[in-house]
Amino acid sequence: MPLKAYKRGKTWWAKGRVEFNDRPITEYIRESTGASERAGAEDWIRDRTELELRRYHFGDEQLPITLAEAVLLTDLDTQSAKSMLPVVELYGDKRINDLNSEIIREICRTVRPNDSTDTWRRWILVPLRQIARTAASTGRCNKIEFDSFSNLERVAQDKRRGKKSRPKKRAGSREWLAAFKTTASPPLYVLARFMFETASRIGQATAMTPYHLSHLDENIVIIPSAKGHEETPLLITEELADLLKTLTPQAPRGWDQVPENIRIFGYASKDGPRSAWSTACTRADIDDLTPHEAGRHGFATETFTRNGVDLKACTEYGRWKDSSLFLNVYAHSEDSENKVLSVMSTNPVQEKDKEK
Repeated sequence: MPLKAYKRGKTWWAKGRVEFNDRPITEYIRESTGASERAGAEDWIRDRTELELRRYHFGDEQLPITLAEAVLLTDLDTQSAKSMLPVVELYGDKRINDLNSEIIREICRTVRPNDSTDTWRRWILVPLRQIARTAASTGRCNKIEFDSFSNLERVAQDKRRGKKSRPKKRAGSREWLAAFKTTASPPLYVLARFMFETASRIGQATAMTPYHLSHLDENIVIIPSAKGHEETPLLITEELADLLKTLTPQAPRGWDQVPENIRIFGYASKDGPRSAWSTACTRADIDDLTPHEAGRHGFATETFTRNGVDLKACTEYGRWKDSSLFLNVYAHSEDSENKVLSVMSTNPVQEKDKEK
């Protein structure tokens, strides 16, 4: 029986054999075409038939690699691999050589229609670039590059989804922390203050175990590894050390109370404090800063902008590899207009003849 299309659930499949002169030249085939419409399945059958006929007449040849095959050969991180699942489900049968910037944008609009172009880039474009490089290394496709998204595309996508991307980041402060303390639980306040004073990320803080406080009597904490940095011993203030000593480490809710599950702040992951954090901000009538804004952004702005700590000291203590990233992203300017106008009004530029 020649290859025929049939529907199985939401997807069209193909079954039968490829024939030449009314004689089968393949084993029995029963495979998903990956198509949601009959027309797509018929295209798949046509391509498969042509492929098997070439094999029959000219022998085996190296087949063009598909997206689904290339994904299996690529060493993606866990989150990137997860983001590729819906992409492979819908577009896995496409050959890598057939992918282009237009198709990439179709994939983004289909798989993540309500996300920003920044999210498209991180969770679709970047993994696909890695997959394409791996595919090219097999010799079964050409080397290809995909264009990133332009500012015009970003603005257009923001308009479609009714939400502006790249909102301006804010920075925590001592005043914000004082207000947060009035409504947050003691462990949640200590968590916020710990991130503010050590420039730690929320994921590092929630991952801390009793081991990371094993030198607390010396006012030293061990900051867990993150973003390419190894775990780091860090000297902290005596006041912060005393606050950490008041905590009762425990396993997160739903976890067995065994030593390997104990966490300093009692949260299972960086998302654990989210609800209580927002509630505390609302009750205190303060900006609902993210932990990253309150912590790492707050540290950079408090030390560098507000108190004039030198750049080298800030980046070394806060574990920034790139000082330009620290300056461009984390150290926020404050009251810039009034500062500039104040200088200009008190130090007017003198004309040369008056100077003479």
